[in-house]
Amino acid sequence: MNPLTRALRPSDKPDAPNIGIGERPSKGASSNRFHEPLHPLDSEVHTFGCRHTNPRACAKNSLQGICAFVRGDNLCLSPRRSWPKQFRKLKILGESY
Repeated sequence: MNPLTRALRPSDKPDAPNIGIGERPSKGASSNRFHEPLHPLDSEVHTFGCRHTNPRACAKNSLQGICAFVRGDNLCLSPRRSWPKQFRKLKILGESY
C-alpha cells in the first residue's frame, strides 16, 4: 500500500481532542463548545472563547482583534452565522434549570 494512502485512512487517525478556551486547535481538531452551556461573557454578537465546530476552517482564525485565540480577553468578535440562534437556544435551556 502506498504510504500516503495509508496516512489518509480515517480509521487510523486518533480521535481529535476538544478545544478548550484560549487553546489553539491542532490539525484535525474539532470543538464541541458550540453546544456547551453559556458562559457569562457570551452574547448574540460575541463568544467567550472559540465556539466554532471546526476552528481551523474559520475564516477569521488568528485574525488580530477578532479571533479569541489571539485576543487577550478571549472574546471571538465574529462567531458563526448560526451563533445567534444557538445562543437563544442555550439561553432558554439554561433558564429552564
